[in-house]
Amino acid sequence: NDNASLLSQSEEDRLEQKIADLRKRKGSQIFVLTLEALDGEEIEDYCQRLFEAWRPGRKEVDDGVLFVIARKERKMRIHTGYGLEGAIPDALAKRILDERVKPYFKQQRYGPGIEAGIDSLIAAIEGEELPPPPDISQDSESSYATILWLALGLLNIPGIIIGMLSRQEENQLAGRWLMGLSAVLWLPAIPAFIFQWSIPDFWLTLYIVLGSLLLIVSLLFFFGSLVGRLARNAGPAPVSAGRDYGNSHYDSGSTENPSYDAVGFSDSSSSYDSSSSSDSGSSDSGGGGDSGGGGASSDW
Repeated sequence: NDNASLLSQSEEDRLEQKIADLRKRKGSQIFVLTLEALDGEEIEDYCQRLFEAWRPGRKEVDDGVLFVIARKERKMRIHTGYGLEGAIPDALAKRILDERVKPYFKQQRYGPGIEAGIDSLIAAIEGEELPPPPDISQDSESSYATILWLALGLLNIPGIIIGMLSRQEENQLAGRWLMGLSAVLWLPAIPAFIFQWSIPDFWLTLYIVLGSLLLIVSLLFFFGSLVGRLARNAGPAPVSAGRDYGNSHYDSGSTENPSYDAVGFSDSSSSYDSSSSSDSGSSDSGGGGDSGGGGASSDW
């Protein structure tokens, strides 16, 4: 986030693209924040709190970096996650700030300075052996398939309820069968969705196909029961007849019917509120990384 307005739109767009490309290649996240003032707080403490709030980098890989610039105090800091302390040791972070960033900042050329710092961080991360990044597109497709799997199961609920509440024994039996099959097919979808389990494509496809067939049966049963109930409730129309035999009158009455009851710069969002920043929101959510306070600070 460029809260201190140090970047032009084109510079910000270029940084976003570079950081997004790094995340696709390596999985690492770099968050950049410019702010007007720290309001008396040490930049090291501020960055650690911000890191704990945004959590850049992947969980248990901890390959995230914060690059924070405070305009009023003329201070800046590179704050690294545990997993990048080897790729970006404190001495290298200090050298990047002093040799790559500071010369531009002294000329008030903040955009080129920040970009030079980001380029140096990316180069250092590129040389580090890290776990490969997840296939984001494949994860998204798997997530959508799991949601479809879960939704198909929920759509069976009306048919199950109709069957279980029916007074007819055959409908109750059908309702129990629907409930049992639905439980077998869809109960696994709940933890798979909550914990984001990776389901092999074959089994996921099989579950969805079988679930779709069961849903068709459930819908036919539901609408068939509904139509049958409406027909029974309608019943035969009341009939009345009367004849006059002199002074006498006869009325057959009516038939009663039975009733039946039925930030950095990247690609999603995160936010962090601090007394030293009016709106320190990140445009990308962190992946759960952690930091022990590694990195370096400098001024200009």
